[in-house]
Amino acid sequence: MDVSTKMNSMLAQMKAMEQAASMDRTPNIGGNLNSASPISQSPQSDFANVFKNAIDTVNEVQKESGKLSAGYISGDPNIDITRVMVANQKAGLAFQSMIQVRNKLVESYKEVMNMSI
Repeated sequence: MDVSTKMNSMLAQMKAMEQAASMDRTPNIGGNLNSASPISQSPQSDFANVFKNAIDTVNEVQKESGKLSAGYISGDPNIDITRVMVANQKAGLAFQSMIQVRNKLVESYKEVMNMSI
């Protein structure tokens, strides 16, 4: 599976998780707080898996970029400069996207922590 397919898969998983999260926002009016809620440990582990897969995908993109760069520098005739530059741009974009997601998660965490009860 190539890198763009993995990134598309990751984006599809994140969109599915966003839709699932938006459906879970309905209030539990009159419900027992101690009863088992419809939200189990599964969404938490799904989010963790999606986030881990996203980080792994960014890591693979960066490794591929490094491998192409090293091959070009060593003089491999099968690697041209355009492939190296595109791979470097993909790696940079993937990393910047991951940084933005991290920043939004930290911002959301801070906002939740500042909420009054």
